[in-house]
Amino acid sequence: MAVGKSGARYAQALFELANQDSQHEKWLSELKEVGEVFSNPDFQILLTHAEVPMEQKQAAVSEAFNDNHQMIKNLVLLLIKNSGTDCINDLIVNYEQLLDVYFERQRIEVTTAVALDETQVNSMTEVVKQIVDKDVVLDTYVDESIIGGIVIKIGDQLLDGSVKTQLNDMRKAIKSGVI
Repeated sequence: MAVGKSGARYAQALFELANQDSQHEKWLSELKEVGEVFSNPDFQILLTHAEVPMEQKQAAVSEAFNDNHQMIKNLVLLLIKNSGTDCINDLIVNYEQLLDVYFERQRIEVTTAVALDETQVNSMTEVVKQIVDKDVVLDTYVDESIIGGIVIKIGDQLLDGSVKTQLNDMRKAIKSGVI
């Protein structure tokens, strides 16, 4: 099974169903819960082991996702039946992307050497919002290895203003004799 492709297909189907009920964000939240449960190695073994009867797998899903929407439970059961439990993370990513397009949002990844405070996050969100002319969802990450500066990823564009990259560029220039 092509994992990326199937995750996208499942996400598209789920998105269309969510569209009918206007349950987009709620289902995303529930999908993320499913992803967390699926990341448990013991649960993953239970769901994928060939000798565990389907009835036992269905009972485990019903218990684990008792409070979830029936469509989410049905999706989980379908993934189990089709041996597609390994595509849940890809499904979640694809579903989020469909929601971002639908709600005209731009997801931005910002990596800094130290955690940003709320004021800095809000300020950066407003600046990027003006640039992309969409609502912005800012995901912040801390990576001490960049030493300082900032790395911003907007879609497939990468703006790398990290000290680490600047030092690497200087190192390469010195080695090549350009300086």
